[in-house]
Amino acid sequence: MDVQGVFAVDAVGGGAAGEAGAAEDGGAAEDGARAPRAVRLYAQGAPAGGKDDSPSCRLARSVRDAAGDTAEVDVRVVHGDDRDRWAGDHVPFLERGWPAVRFAEPGGDARRPCDVDHTARVARVTAAALWTLAQAPGAPAGVQVRTDELGASAELRWRRGTESGLAGYEVVWRGAAEPEWTHVVEAGDTVQHTVGLSGDDVFFGVRAVGRNGLRSPVALPARPR
Repeated sequence: MDVQGVFAVDAVGGGAAGEAGAAEDGGAAEDGARAPRAVRLYAQGAPAGGKDDSPSCRLARSVRDAAGDTAEVDVRVVHGDDRDRWAGDHVPFLERGWPAVRFAEPGGDARRPCDVDHTARVARVTAAALWTLAQAPGAPAGVQVRTDELGASAELRWRRGTESGLAGYEVVWRGAAEPEWTHVVEAGDTVQHTVGLSGDDVFFGVRAVGRNGLRSPVALPARPR
């Protein structure tokens, strides 16, 4: 079975009905404050190197981007498998090597009354993400990067997907110290693209684009040795 990702919606709608006088604007929840328009999305990072580019982190970015303004909720990606001393139902999937993320509201407390509105917002986030990922092409496979002898350019290659609605590909990159992709270039319906940048200075990725405008999660190249 080709498992592309697992969502665990756990501990939402429990803490948003916080104490009277707590923050109402959806800001950070501290000391039990309300955050009715925010949800944490836990995504385990890589064990070493490229810590923000694990499959779970890439899945979490796709969820956040798919949600957009649809659910009127701020999806806050946290690079970690879960809260301290917690382990949600997504952890067994992580242990088997599948991308998995957990939704949990800031300041969540299962002993409080359920906030139905908050739960509905998180449900809209998951629905938007599932629909978008299902309608978008799959992430590119076999991505590789090769730099020239001087290191002044990088050539990326990948295998073309078989989806009938596939329009082409985009190459993305960011500085080595940046947490998010900062640049994107349209590569077209091809299986290779050269960027005039050194692979020593940036991280590269490739994503597929459908004719419907929806994008796959980013696939990273295998780093040359």
